[in-house]
Amino acid sequence: MKLLLLCSGGLSTAMLLDRLKAEAARQQIPLQVEAHGLREYPALAAGFDVILLGPQVAHKAQQVTAGSGKPTAAIPALDYAVGNAANVLRLAQTLLGNAR
Repeated sequence: MKLLLLCSGGLSTAMLLDRLKAEAARQQIPLQVEAHGLREYPALAAGFDVILLGPQVAHKAQQVTAGSGKPTAAIPALDYAVGNAANVLRLAQTLLGNAR
């Protein structure tokens, strides 16, 4: 799975990267994940399967979905705040499974 994380500038979602990679390895799920700022998604979206947004840009989910054509959702604020990689990974898998 190729996962694009978006937030205001790409820094706060970058903190989630290592946890997501570790959780995917623990579950033996192939994962490529990158974190970027919201403004970058039009140039990047084609290279990813699913897009997750940080809570601070959750209000842009519909715009990102329309602009990218990719399954998109906001990461729940609590999962984001505590870095619950298992829940975030499950959300991405659910979106991807629903899109296929």
